[in-house]
Amino acid sequence: MLPVYETMEAIEEHLFRYEVQQATAQLPDLIDALASLAAGMSEAQLSRLNAILTSINEALASQDYVLMADILRFELRPLLQRTLS
Repeated sequence: MLPVYETMEAIEEHLFRYEVQQATAQLPDLIDALASLAAGMSEAQLSRLNAILTSINEALASQDYVLMADILRFELRPLLQRTLS
């Protein structure tokens, strides 16, 4: 499993257990991994990634941690799977 998937899974698990501090502490690692992957993405994929990151930021700002975990699992993960395959 790629480190980006491991990081996303760890964040998701923390969020589902309402361990918000631990989840948010891992966000910089996720952002770093995504920045590295972004170099190989098409313009359309980058646009989708930006929209997903905006949604994550909005969920975080409104303290909707379940939504944030869902976005990671059901939007970001599929995008990365398509991009990396």
